[in-house]
Amino acid sequence: DSCLPRGLWTFGLDDTWYVGLNLAPRHWDGSSWLAYSAGGAAPSFYAAWGNAPNDLHVVGYQGTSAHWDGAQFTSAPQTQFEDLNGVWGSAADDVWAVGNAGTLLHDTGAGFVPVEGFEGPDLFAIHGSSASNVWAVGQAGRILHWDGATWQTVSHGATDILMAVRGSGPDDVWFGGTGGLLHWDASATVTPRTDGPTYAIRALVSFGPEALFAGGDYSTSLADGTWTAHAGTSVDALWGAAPDDVWGGAAGPSGAELRHFDGSAWAVEQGLSVSYVEQIAGRSASDVWAVGYSGITHHYDGNGWVSVPSGTQQHLWGVTVLADRQAWAVGDQGTALQFTEGGWTPRPAATLERLEGI
Repeated sequence: DSCLPRGLWTFGLDDTWYVGLNLAPRHWDGSSWLAYSAGGAAPSFYAAWGNAPNDLHVVGYQGTSAHWDGAQFTSAPQTQFEDLNGVWGSAADDVWAVGNAGTLLHDTGAGFVPVEGFEGPDLFAIHGSSASNVWAVGQAGRILHWDGATWQTVSHGATDILMAVRGSGPDDVWFGGTGGLLHWDASATVTPRTDGPTYAIRALVSFGPEALFAGGDYSTSLADGTWTAHAGTSVDALWGAAPDDVWGGAAGPSGAELRHFDGSAWAVEQGLSVSYVEQIAGRSASDVWAVGYSGITHHYDGNGWVSVPSGTQQHLWGVTVLADRQAWAVGDQGTALQFTEGGWTPRPAATLERLEGI
């Protein structure tokens, strides 16, 4: 069908949802994908977040939102008509959504209610570490912070587009965007990290306030307050179990490469035929997957990488690891694969559009 997947949320191997443009919510029950009516809401959703298998929120086009109670979706009354781009919550009665024109909504259990006074540039993402520490970011360098009582605009001077926010705790939040990195710390200020990378960030792994990897056209590591630039080393996929155990996928001088950082330097993984790697994800230092062009999948067990036949030639764009030796990968033409001890198994995704994340 003519659709564009935009968001995904999973509760486990047999309970996964994805939503998108012109796409009724799809659910994976362990054997097949099923489409569900969104309770009368127009089927164009951009983000999903769930507290439990019977408590899922989806938000999207022109303020559309719906709630899944384990049996059916109920469409929520539209309280505004701007697109909603992100949703995050700390509990069933504490769910936030953000969207275009500075839209900010809060659901305390009775439905989304607009939070007035924050109209302005679009908001693209929202994330938090607790009910009293929530961050939203967007256009023109916009950053909003919720402390459990009030939202406040956080001034910092930069005007770059901010597309992602993540952190290891309330005193350690990183913001990635077109101009590089910003950081929030215990001093309660957002600081443009001009001492670090200034290129657009495409991949980021945070281990704490002074332990970070940033990837894009180059790669840069932060350890003990010191930035180290790895000249000429682009990284488009990044995952790490620890600051001295980081894997990266990139284009090398002789083609695609899979690289490992041991705390001091990158080293190309030898003896492995690698197509271009799009994403790397792991559950531990001994259970890491890399996927990419032409259906390549590689697995690392702590001793070495092994190429694992995927059964497809479609480019794979996303991978997630849910449990020991259990993973999902998605890609072009609606390709969805599930890995168990028996190998990769194709799963119908009810779409022929590219799936970019899982």
